[in-house]
Amino acid sequence: MKKDGQTAGILYGFVVLADFAHSITVTAFDGNAQIYVADGATGDFLVDTWHNKLGNIFDDHILSRKVKPGYDFHEMKTDFVEGNAGHISFWSHTAGEYFYSHYMPVGVDLWMVQMTVPESVVLAKAIQIRRVLYCVAAAEILSFAVYFLWVLSRVRRDTDQKNQRLAQSLYMYDVQQTLFDAHKAPALFTTALQKVADMLTADTSFFLTLERPDITEVFFSFSGAGGLSSFDQNALGRHFSQAYQHLASGRSLLLYPEEIGMLTDEDDRAALEKRRITNPMLVPVLNSSQELAGILGSVNMKRHWTDSVLLECVSRNFLMALSNMKFYRQIEQASITDALTGLLNRNCYERRLEGYGKKAADSLCCLYIDANGLHELNNSLGHAAGDAMLVCIGLSLKELFSPEDCYRIGGDEFAVFCTGCGKKELRQRVDRLKHHLDASGYHVSIGEAWLRESLDIKEMITTAEKNMYEAKRLYYQQTGKLPRARLTVPT
Repeated sequence: MKKDGQTAGILYGFVVLADFAHSITVTAFDGNAQIYVADGATGDFLVDTWHNKLGNIFDDHILSRKVKPGYDFHEMKTDFVEGNAGHISFWSHTAGEYFYSHYMPVGVDLWMVQMTVPESVVLAKAIQIRRVLYCVAAAEILSFAVYFLWVLSRVRRDTDQKNQRLAQSLYMYDVQQTLFDAHKAPALFTTALQKVADMLTADTSFFLTLERPDITEVFFSFSGAGGLSSFDQNALGRHFSQAYQHLASGRSLLLYPEEIGMLTDEDDRAALEKRRITNPMLVPVLNSSQELAGILGSVNMKRHWTDSVLLECVSRNFLMALSNMKFYRQIEQASITDALTGLLNRNCYERRLEGYGKKAADSLCCLYIDANGLHELNNSLGHAAGDAMLVCIGLSLKELFSPEDCYRIGGDEFAVFCTGCGKKELRQRVDRLKHHLDASGYHVSIGEAWLRESLDIKEMITTAEKNMYEAKRLYYQQTGKLPRARLTVPT
């Protein structure tokens, strides 16, 4: 207390420092701050609103606390001793987080006042902003990831589609190349069908050729147990007969168990189930006249197909191979067939001779036949009459003997090979042949020879020819007719 500029008195009191902190209300940072007052000379705390007892700021356990990079407790100690203001951020084991602290001198001796605030309070708004930024970053990362996955999925899908198209192109090319020579080697149909079965993941693929509406040929490729492998040609036609009208209209069929009733009746459906045929895929093969020339099919595909495009893509190749095969067979048949009589011609005769020589010698016989009076008939009535005679002989030979063993080897000469019959049966056939021709007003001379009586096939034929000339000589001798030229028996 001052009076007239002089100190007249001093008011003082005592306070217990350990209890003084309880009388202080801290409102900064919504009451989340702590206030400390320490003597910079000694480091003793004068006020501590955080702990229950006073300590010393220069204690080793305080100076050894973990601080954030750029801070140092020893620098803080120096500031306290010199009365300098400063900052520090240290780790609190009690709170489990960093605290930010600011200290400054109070102007009384070397007392320093220090305010400490938890990081979660100081940076509350910054943490919220950081969380928002993290969320934004996460959203961006997620969006990028989704976009990347979408791009990857699209690239993969496009790649798969390209690979699929490439595989389909290679498959169609492979089938086409395989069928290129199928007209000469029908076994290639089976090879091509195996490629079809592999592409469609089918147990069995097949190709049926039709002739309004009978099945003429059947080609199969089997890769599974059971299935169509136990079907014969007639059974196959019966089971798929109800599909004929549908396919004849140019429409394909892809049936699954719940739809298979469209294709078969109850008995046939049971037969299909017995053979474990559950999902036939049938494609019509139409010719240039839009008529059903064949059926291309697969059954029991492991993959669930929604259409029959892959089978339709190669149906044209099978049609072309079928057309080539028919045309080739026609040419081949024409090259070995006598146009007038329909018998096999001399080319075929010479080609097959060696094969006859390999047959059982005790059952092979050759008949060498010559038409009597052909030249006289041609000269008197014209070649049409002579042709009628040859046609009649040809028809009689095919009726009494195997058509595959009857040949016209010259203008009026024929050869017939007989296997698996004895002399008695052969003589009966020869007598029937002569009787039939006599009834038509035609006559032939026949020479007979057996392989077992000859050294080889050529000697057998020569013997049969000699016997024919002898029979011809006797015929003209008995009838008194004059042959066109003197008979010369080959030697």
